[in-house]
Amino acid sequence: MIELNAITKQFGEYPALHGIDLSINKGEFIALLGPSGSGKTTLLRIIAGLEVQDGGTVALEGEDVSRRKVADRGVGFVFQQYALFKHMNVAENIGFGLSVRPRSQRPNRAAIRARAEELLGLVQLEGLGNRYPAQLSGGQRQRVALARALAIEPRLLLLDEPFGALDAKVRKDLRRWLRELHGRLGITSIFVTHDQEEALELADRVVVMNQGRIEQVGTPEEIYMHPATPFVSQFVGETNLLPAANGAPDGALAVYVRPHEIEIVKSGGEALRVGNVFRKGGVWRIEGHLAADQRLVEIDADASSPPPASGETILIRPKHLRTFAQTGAEQ
Repeated sequence: MIELNAITKQFGEYPALHGIDLSINKGEFIALLGPSGSGKTTLLRIIAGLEVQDGGTVALEGEDVSRRKVADRGVGFVFQQYALFKHMNVAENIGFGLSVRPRSQRPNRAAIRARAEELLGLVQLEGLGNRYPAQLSGGQRQRVALARALAIEPRLLLLDEPFGALDAKVRKDLRRWLRELHGRLGITSIFVTHDQEEALELADRVVVMNQGRIEQVGTPEEIYMHPATPFVSQFVGETNLLPAANGAPDGALAVYVRPHEIEIVKSGGEALRVGNVFRKGGVWRIEGHLAADQRLVEIDADASSPPPASGETILIRPKHLRTFAQTGAEQ
């Protein structure tokens, strides 16, 4: 469905994208995940046609659209801040993209209103067509923004931090709803987020970006359980950086282990002096410092048993290690 080939972009002296190559299949739900400044929004805007790349090509369904205008790409776009017209009611907002089409392609008013009503049902806002954006909650406004993007029957749906302005409970509800909606519609969709939980929950595949480059592309399971680089290991999920294995040259290896992959043992482990202990969902989160070099380590322990006390020394052992050479390749 989408082929990005050697995409580059520079803003003044700042290189935003370094030769991005990416293939996206028809009907996939893709997350562009990364910290601020990683290039994910710039890449999304280039796909949409809102930015023009300095080099490389964008192809949709085998057709090079690199120099096509936004209106000619068949793309629906949902922004973080809704971008609804305050002076238009909900139905008028949803039908806006249809109402500004060239006269030869423009449906009549009745057809536009019928499409708006159809989409109001799809986004679970039946009966709210005559309300104005100011009369809606944040979650309802974002549903209207999504309905407006869908009104033009896009071949590609792009979402830029779509839930960033909403509180945690509304975000969670809308994430579940959006995943179900995508399952019904099957529109190829790409969304930008810096929220790893959001990416892992929603996406078929996750594209992890850092400093204008792609670090890894994979399913949520692959990204979380088999990170390809130290950056992915640290950015996606929580992780501990442990001392390198015995015999390894100093600084030659980086060893990572997630909190739930460390067990408390009676013998044969590394000594850890317990600091803070608190409940984190269904586990005890134990924070402490290794006796060997005083580095901070976090452990998740079974909450069905009493946790160790602050100040106590316990023995720990990793159940699974991820070891990277300084070049970044997992060993």
